Order: sequence, then C-alpha cells, then structure tokens
Amino acid sequence: MMPHPDDVRARFMELWKDGSLERYTKVTLQEALLGLLIASAIGIVLGYLLARIRWLSYLTMPYLIFTQAIPIIAIAPII
Repeated sequence: MMPHPDDVRARFMELWKDGSLERYTKVTLQEALLGLLIASAIGIVLGYLLARIRWLSYLTMPYLIFTQAIPIIAIAPII
C-alpha cells in the first residue's frame, strides 16, 4: 500500500523544517562518495595488476567476465 501523495508531501515538509532531511542527505552523499572512491581505487589497482601480470590475468579473467554477465539487480542484495 502506497501512502497518499499529500501524506508524502507533509512528511517531506516536516523533515525539511526540522533539518533532518539535510542531515540524512549529507550522510548518504558522504557514504556514496566514499564508496565510489574506494571502489575506484580498488578497480584501478586491480586493472593495473591484471594488465601487468599475465598469469594473474589468466587466472582471474574468467571470473571477472562471469560477474559481468550477472545483472546488477541480482548482485545488489548480496553487496
């Protein structure tokens, strides 16, 4: 059951007025950016290692290709 749009708007205005919406948005953006930075750093290091170390590339490439075939919607709850 979905709430009525007026209820959603009223709750939004309530959170906006007491400042908690801004606080929660700030925390969410910080966590998202931190996750992006960590994932980017891991990806760059892993990409460099896979490009430089041939046996590591041969060992891990089938698994990396397999993970690309799985829809992100299926992986999201696991992550």
